[in-house]
Amino acid sequence: MEVKKGVLLDVIIASIQAGKYPSQIAREQNISKQNVAYYIRKLKDEGLIKKKGYGVWETNFYSNQVARTIRGHAFMWKVKIPKKIDWKKQLNNSKIKYTELKTKVIRIILNGRKIWLGKKNIVIYEPESFFGSNAIESKKFAVLKLLKIIYKLEEKLKVDVKGKEGYLFSVARQHYSLIKNCLAQQCNEDGIKINVSNQNGLWFLVDNSYNLDEAETVHNETGMLDSIGIQNYFNDHKKHNFKVTPTFMLESINQVTQNQLMFNQNFESHVKAIKTLSQCVKELQKEIRNLKNEKNN
Repeated sequence: MEVKKGVLLDVIIASIQAGKYPSQIAREQNISKQNVAYYIRKLKDEGLIKKKGYGVWETNFYSNQVARTIRGHAFMWKVKIPKKIDWKKQLNNSKIKYTELKTKVIRIILNGRKIWLGKKNIVIYEPESFFGSNAIESKKFAVLKLLKIIYKLEEKLKVDVKGKEGYLFSVARQHYSLIKNCLAQQCNEDGIKINVSNQNGLWFLVDNSYNLDEAETVHNETGMLDSIGIQNYFNDHKKHNFKVTPTFMLESINQVTQNQLMFNQNFESHVKAIKTLSQCVKELQKEIRNLKNEKNN
Protein backbone atom coordinates (compact mmCIF):
# COMPACT_ATOMS: atom_id res chain seq x y z
CA MET A 1 0.00 0.00 0.00
CA GLU A 2 1.54 3.34 -1.06
CA VAL A 3 0.57 5.99 1.43
CA LYS A 4 1.93 9.07 -0.31
CA LYS A 5 -0.14 8.71 -3.48
CA GLY A 6 -3.13 6.86 -2.11
CA VAL A 7 -4.14 8.62 1.10
CA LEU A 8 -2.24 11.92 1.23
CA LEU A 9 -5.00 13.67 3.17
CA ASP A 10 -4.94 10.85 5.72
CA VAL A 11 -1.17 11.19 6.08
CA ILE A 12 -1.53 14.92 6.69
CA ILE A 13 -4.17 14.31 9.38
CA ALA A 14 -1.96 11.68 11.05
CA SER A 15 1.03 14.04 10.87
CA ILE A 16 -0.98 16.82 12.53
CA GLN A 17 -2.05 14.34 15.22
CA ALA A 18 1.62 13.60 15.81
CA GLY A 19 2.22 17.31 16.42
CA LYS A 20 4.08 18.04 13.18
CA TYR A 21 4.09 21.48 11.58
CA PRO A 22 3.04 22.06 7.95
CA SER A 23 6.69 22.73 6.99
CA GLN A 24 7.69 19.33 8.44
CA ILE A 25 4.87 17.61 6.57
CA ALA A 26 5.92 19.23 3.30
CA ARG A 27 9.52 18.13 3.78
CA GLU A 28 8.70 14.55 4.81
CA GLN A 29 6.11 14.01 2.05
CA ASN A 30 8.25 15.76 -0.57
CA ILE A 31 5.51 18.19 -1.59
CA SER A 32 5.41 21.98 -1.63
CA LYS A 33 4.31 24.10 1.33
CA GLN A 34 1.62 25.57 -0.93
CA ASN A 35 0.15 22.08 -1.52
CA VAL A 36 0.19 21.33 2.20
CA ALA A 37 -1.57 24.66 2.86
CA TYR A 38 -4.18 23.78 0.21
CA TYR A 39 -4.88 20.36 1.77
CA ILE A 40 -5.02 21.86 5.26
CA ARG A 41 -7.62 24.39 4.10
CA LYS A 42 -9.62 21.54 2.57
CA LEU A 43 -9.47 19.53 5.80
CA LYS A 44 -10.46 22.63 7.78
CA ASP A 45 -13.46 23.25 5.53
CA GLU A 46 -14.58 19.63 6.07
CA GLY A 47 -14.32 20.10 9.85
CA LEU A 48 -11.61 17.46 10.24
CA ILE A 49 -9.03 19.83 11.73
CA LYS A 50 -9.08 23.17 13.49
CA LYS A 51 -6.48 25.85 14.10
CA LYS A 52 -4.96 25.96 17.57
CA GLY A 53 -2.35 28.69 17.03
CA TYR A 54 0.04 30.10 14.46
CA GLY A 55 1.12 27.18 12.28
CA VAL A 56 -0.40 24.74 14.80
CA TRP A 57 -3.44 22.59 13.99
CA GLU A 58 -5.23 19.82 15.82
CA THR A 59 -7.41 17.03 14.46
CA ASN A 60 -11.11 16.85 15.11
CA PHE A 61 -12.10 13.78 13.08
CA TYR A 62 -12.69 11.36 15.96
CA SER A 63 -15.61 13.49 17.12
CA ASN A 64 -17.22 12.77 13.73
CA GLN A 65 -17.28 9.04 14.42
CA VAL A 66 -20.42 9.09 16.58
CA ALA A 67 -23.70 7.50 15.52
CA ARG A 68 -21.97 5.27 12.95
CA THR A 69 -23.01 1.77 11.97
CA ILE A 70 -19.70 -0.14 11.66
CA ARG A 71 -17.08 -0.89 14.31
CA GLY A 72 -13.70 -1.90 12.94
CA HIS A 73 -11.39 -3.56 15.48
CA ALA A 74 -8.73 -6.24 16.15
CA PHE A 75 -6.50 -4.79 13.44
CA MET A 76 -3.07 -6.37 13.01
CA TRP A 77 -0.75 -4.38 10.73
CA LYS A 78 2.40 -5.48 8.96
CA VAL A 79 4.78 -2.63 8.08
CA LYS A 80 7.61 -3.33 5.65
CA ILE A 81 11.12 -2.20 6.64
CA PRO A 82 13.13 -0.69 3.74
CA LYS A 83 16.50 -1.62 5.26
CA LYS A 84 17.91 -3.73 8.10
CA ILE A 85 17.71 -2.10 11.53
CA ASP A 86 19.65 -3.07 14.66
CA TRP A 87 16.64 -2.96 16.97
CA LYS A 88 18.57 -3.85 20.15
CA LYS A 89 21.00 -1.00 19.61
CA GLN A 90 18.27 1.53 18.94
CA LEU A 91 16.20 0.35 21.92
CA ASN A 92 19.16 0.43 24.29
CA ASN A 93 20.17 3.90 23.10
CA SER A 94 16.59 5.11 23.62
CA LYS A 95 16.38 3.31 26.99
CA ILE A 96 13.21 1.46 25.99
CA LYS A 97 12.39 -1.87 27.61
CA TYR A 98 11.98 -4.86 25.32
CA THR A 99 11.61 -8.64 25.30
CA GLU A 100 13.58 -10.87 22.96
CA LEU A 101 11.65 -13.97 21.92
CA LYS A 102 13.12 -17.36 21.00
CA THR A 103 12.58 -16.48 17.34
CA LYS A 104 14.94 -13.51 17.80
CA VAL A 105 12.01 -11.14 17.26
CA ILE A 106 11.95 -8.13 19.58
CA ARG A 107 8.69 -7.18 21.31
CA ILE A 108 7.94 -3.79 22.84
CA ILE A 109 4.94 -1.89 24.19
CA LEU A 110 4.40 1.57 22.71
CA ASN A 111 1.34 3.73 23.42
CA GLY A 112 -0.45 0.67 24.80
CA ARG A 113 0.21 -1.38 21.66
CA LYS A 114 2.14 -4.62 21.30
CA ILE A 115 4.75 -4.19 18.57
CA TRP A 116 6.96 -6.94 17.14
CA LEU A 117 10.21 -5.77 15.54
CA GLY A 118 11.50 -8.24 12.94
CA LYS A 119 14.16 -8.32 10.24
CA LYS A 120 11.82 -7.41 7.36
CA ASN A 121 8.59 -6.27 8.98
CA ILE A 122 7.09 -4.55 12.00
CA VAL A 123 3.86 -6.08 13.29
CA ILE A 124 1.54 -3.80 15.24
CA TYR A 125 -1.52 -4.99 17.19
CA GLU A 126 -4.17 -2.27 17.43
CA PRO A 127 -6.36 -2.46 20.58
CA GLU A 128 -8.73 0.41 19.70
CA SER A 129 -12.05 0.36 17.83
CA PHE A 130 -12.81 2.64 14.88
CA PHE A 131 -16.37 3.60 13.98
CA GLY A 132 -17.59 4.52 10.51
CA SER A 133 -20.61 4.49 8.23
CA ASN A 134 -19.08 1.51 6.40
CA ALA A 135 -16.10 -0.82 6.62
CA ILE A 136 -13.97 1.33 4.30
CA GLU A 137 -14.44 4.44 6.43
CA SER A 138 -13.71 2.47 9.59
CA LYS A 139 -10.48 1.17 8.09
CA LYS A 140 -9.52 4.70 7.07
CA PHE A 141 -9.63 5.83 10.69
CA ALA A 142 -7.57 2.77 11.68
CA VAL A 143 -4.94 3.69 9.06
CA LEU A 144 -4.71 7.20 10.50
CA LYS A 145 -4.00 5.76 13.93
CA LEU A 146 -1.42 3.36 12.44
CA LEU A 147 0.47 6.25 10.83
CA LYS A 148 0.49 8.10 14.15
CA ILE A 149 2.02 5.03 15.85
CA ILE A 150 4.64 4.70 13.09
CA TYR A 151 5.62 8.36 13.57
CA LYS A 152 5.91 7.82 17.32
CA LEU A 153 8.01 4.69 16.80
CA GLU A 154 10.40 6.55 14.49
CA GLU A 155 10.67 9.42 16.96
CA LYS A 156 11.33 7.21 20.01
CA LEU A 157 13.81 4.82 18.37
CA LYS A 158 15.48 7.36 16.05
CA VAL A 159 14.81 5.18 12.99
CA ASP A 160 13.25 5.67 9.54
CA VAL A 161 10.94 2.97 8.19
CA LYS A 162 9.79 4.99 5.18
CA GLY A 163 10.91 3.63 1.82
CA LYS A 164 11.27 5.35 -1.56
CA GLU A 165 7.55 4.80 -2.24
CA GLY A 166 6.44 5.95 1.20
CA TYR A 167 5.28 3.78 4.09
CA LEU A 168 4.41 0.31 2.88
CA PHE A 169 1.99 -1.67 5.04
CA SER A 170 -0.74 -4.29 4.81
CA VAL A 171 -3.40 -5.61 7.16
CA ALA A 172 -2.97 -9.18 8.42
CA ARG A 173 -6.23 -9.25 10.38
CA GLN A 174 -9.35 -7.07 10.63
CA HIS A 175 -12.80 -7.45 12.19
CA TYR A 176 -15.90 -5.45 11.25
CA SER A 177 -19.19 -5.38 13.15
CA LEU A 178 -22.67 -4.12 12.26
CA ILE A 179 -23.76 -2.20 15.38
CA LYS A 180 -27.27 -2.62 16.83
CA ASN A 181 -28.02 -5.27 14.26
CA CYS A 182 -31.55 -6.73 14.33
CA LEU A 183 -30.35 -10.35 14.10
CA ALA A 184 -27.78 -9.79 16.86
CA GLN A 185 -30.35 -8.08 19.09
CA GLN A 186 -32.74 -11.02 18.76
CA CYS A 187 -30.00 -13.60 19.35
CA ASN A 188 -28.65 -11.76 22.40
CA GLU A 189 -32.16 -11.42 23.87
CA ASP A 190 -32.76 -15.16 23.40
CA GLY A 191 -29.25 -16.16 24.51
CA ILE A 192 -28.46 -17.72 21.12
CA LYS A 193 -24.90 -17.95 19.79
CA ILE A 194 -24.15 -17.87 16.05
CA ASN A 195 -20.74 -18.80 14.64
CA VAL A 196 -20.36 -19.39 10.91
CA SER A 197 -17.21 -21.02 9.48
CA ASN A 198 -16.00 -22.08 6.06
CA GLN A 199 -12.89 -23.92 4.87
CA ASN A 200 -10.75 -20.99 6.06
CA GLY A 201 -12.21 -20.92 9.57
CA LEU A 202 -14.58 -18.60 11.45
CA TRP A 203 -15.80 -15.67 9.33
CA PHE A 204 -19.12 -14.53 10.88
CA LEU A 205 -20.51 -14.41 14.41
CA VAL A 206 -23.01 -12.62 16.62
CA ASP A 207 -21.27 -10.84 19.47
CA ASN A 208 -22.29 -8.61 22.38
CA SER A 209 -19.00 -8.14 24.20
CA TYR A 210 -19.37 -4.33 24.07
CA ASN A 211 -23.18 -4.32 24.56
CA LEU A 212 -23.54 -3.12 20.97
CA ASP A 213 -25.49 -6.10 19.55
CA GLU A 214 -23.01 -6.75 16.77
CA ALA A 215 -23.11 -8.98 13.70
CA GLU A 216 -19.39 -9.40 13.10
CA THR A 217 -17.20 -10.53 10.20
CA VAL A 218 -13.62 -11.74 10.64
CA HIS A 219 -11.02 -11.17 7.92
CA ASN A 220 -7.38 -11.65 7.10
CA GLU A 221 -5.57 -9.57 4.50
CA THR A 222 -8.03 -10.59 1.75
CA GLY A 223 -10.34 -7.62 2.29
CA MET A 224 -13.72 -6.42 3.52
CA LEU A 225 -16.19 -7.72 0.93
CA ASP A 226 -18.03 -9.86 3.49
CA SER A 227 -18.67 -6.83 5.69
CA ILE A 228 -19.97 -4.75 2.80
CA GLY A 229 -22.09 -7.65 1.53
CA ILE A 230 -23.64 -8.35 4.92
CA GLN A 231 -24.30 -4.65 5.47
CA ASN A 232 -26.05 -4.46 2.08
CA TYR A 233 -27.98 -7.63 2.94
CA PHE A 234 -29.45 -6.19 6.13
CA ASN A 235 -30.04 -2.77 4.58
CA ASP A 236 -31.94 -4.40 1.72
CA HIS A 237 -34.08 -6.35 4.20
CA LYS A 238 -34.78 -3.16 6.14
CA LYS A 239 -35.82 -1.41 2.92
CA HIS A 240 -38.53 -4.05 2.48
CA ASN A 241 -39.50 -4.00 6.19
CA PHE A 242 -38.05 -7.51 6.61
CA LYS A 243 -41.03 -8.98 4.72
CA VAL A 244 -38.90 -10.99 2.30
CA THR A 245 -38.48 -14.10 4.46
CA PRO A 246 -38.15 -17.75 3.29
CA THR A 247 -41.88 -18.20 4.00
CA PHE A 248 -42.69 -15.08 1.98
CA MET A 249 -40.58 -16.37 -0.91
CA LEU A 250 -42.16 -19.84 -0.80
CA GLU A 251 -45.67 -18.37 -0.68
CA SER A 252 -44.82 -16.00 -3.53
CA ILE A 253 -43.39 -18.84 -5.61
CA ASN A 254 -46.43 -20.99 -4.79
CA GLN A 255 -48.78 -18.18 -5.83
CA VAL A 256 -46.89 -17.66 -9.08
CA THR A 257 -47.02 -21.41 -9.70
CA GLN A 258 -50.77 -21.49 -9.06
CA ASN A 259 -51.27 -18.53 -11.35
CA GLN A 260 -49.20 -20.24 -14.01
CA LEU A 261 -51.24 -23.43 -13.68
CA MET A 262 -54.48 -21.46 -13.97
CA PHE A 263 -53.10 -19.67 -17.00
CA ASN A 264 -52.11 -22.98 -18.55
CA GLN A 265 -55.55 -24.44 -17.88
CA ASN A 266 -57.28 -21.36 -19.29
CA PHE A 267 -54.96 -21.40 -22.27
CA GLU A 268 -55.73 -25.08 -22.93
CA SER A 269 -59.48 -24.36 -22.63
CA HIS A 270 -59.13 -21.47 -25.05
CA VAL A 271 -57.20 -23.63 -27.48
CA LYS A 272 -59.90 -26.32 -27.32
CA ALA A 273 -62.61 -23.68 -27.83
CA ILE A 274 -60.73 -22.28 -30.83
CA LYS A 275 -60.34 -25.78 -32.28
CA THR A 276 -64.04 -26.48 -31.77
CA LEU A 277 -64.98 -23.13 -33.32
CA SER A 278 -62.68 -23.82 -36.22
CA GLN A 279 -64.28 -27.21 -36.77
CA CYS A 280 -67.75 -25.65 -36.63
CA VAL A 281 -66.72 -23.04 -39.18
CA LYS A 282 -65.43 -25.76 -41.47
CA GLU A 283 -68.66 -27.74 -41.15
CA LEU A 284 -70.71 -24.58 -41.76
CA GLN A 285 -68.67 -23.82 -44.87
CA LYS A 286 -69.26 -27.37 -46.05
CA GLU A 287 -73.04 -27.02 -45.56
CA ILE A 288 -73.05 -23.73 -47.46
CA ARG A 289 -71.25 -25.33 -50.37
CA ASN A 290 -73.73 -28.23 -50.37
CA LEU A 291 -76.65 -25.77 -50.42
CA LYS A 292 -75.10 -23.92 -53.36
CA ASN A 293 -74.62 -27.17 -55.27
CA GLU A 294 -78.24 -28.22 -54.69
CA LYS A 295 -79.45 -24.85 -55.86
CA ASN A 296 -77.36 -25.00 -59.01
CA ASN A 297 -78.64 -28.50 -59.82
